[in-house]
Amino acid sequence: MKIRILLFFFLSGAAALAEDAFQQGIDAYHDSEYAEASRAFTEAVADKETAAAQHNLALALYREGKVSESVWHLERATLLAPENVEYQFKLGALRQQLGLPNARPEWHELASRILSQQGWIILLSTCFWLTLAAIWLPTAGGCRISLQIKAARTLGLIGLIVAAGALYQSRQLPTQGIVLGPSQVTLHAAPASAAPQVGLARPGERGQKVDQHGDYVEIKTEGGAQGWVRKQNYRRVLASISRD
Repeated sequence: MKIRILLFFFLSGAAALAEDAFQQGIDAYHDSEYAEASRAFTEAVADKETAAAQHNLALALYREGKVSESVWHLERATLLAPENVEYQFKLGALRQQLGLPNARPEWHELASRILSQQGWIILLSTCFWLTLAAIWLPTAGGCRISLQIKAARTLGLIGLIVAAGALYQSRQLPTQGIVLGPSQVTLHAAPASAAPQVGLARPGERGQKVDQHGDYVEIKTEGGAQGWVRKQNYRRVLASISRD
């Protein structure tokens, strides 16, 4: 019983600290103290990550001139709250400012954020067996295909398509990240600074992690360029806050 009481007060205290840091960030932002706002929102995110805290941190970082960092935190905010149109709009506007395409998330990207991978696997399996049953049972039983059977087939096929697309996207998400830096980042042919340059990545540009070696990460950018960059110039969207 004592342990439960102590745990309750500990969790309540942690939540209060997160709320205090969040409010401190808002106050500092309104006072145009953007560095202090960034510090407070970073603390709030570390205590309890929310889409609102990530969004506000992105705004503070933008005011500090750390635009690519701002993009990363907005990407994170939209990941946590995919239904928030305001976050999507601000992310698109910021990407346009950086000369990046205002790519709205595809349906399978949005769908992948609704359920976990396990959830989509269960839904995929359910839809598969539903579709199979709706096709096989009338044939095996020699029954007339009723309106209900047709509806079951249609729903099963739609579910299969949505679940397959969302599952594929959710498996890709762990390797997606953002290029960080105040200016264009050089892509090298090998994981070494002396390696030949094979391209450039723009700050804030999305990239898919291909490989990793030492202090370098090989990425393929949304613009199609591929090469090696230093770890500090690339951050996965799903990276933990403590390591960032």
